[in-house]
Amino acid sequence: MQIFYATLSPTIVANGTSVHVAAITTTNATSCKIAIGSVTISLGRTGAGQWQGTFPFPASALSGAQSTVSVSLVAARSDGTSATVPIPLSLSS
Repeated sequence: MQIFYATLSPTIVANGTSVHVAAITTTNATSCKIAIGSVTISLGRTGAGQWQGTFPFPASALSGAQSTVSVSLVAARSDGTSATVPIPLSLSS
């Protein structure tokens, strides 16, 4: 199980910013998700090992005076094996 490529844009976000994610994984991946704090967003499969999604950046991921937020891309197989890639995002003031 591997994630070969991932892109997320824009990398500076605020509440409600439309965020686009694309990823390429091994073809045996059965799911691909973005985790932002306690929020998990599933990406849609667009081909063998190819995933995409667009979503509004969730307000619940914004807390206090932080300037960055930790985002993880998680690809998984049906047997529970997974791969994770951290993606740093900056928060717009």
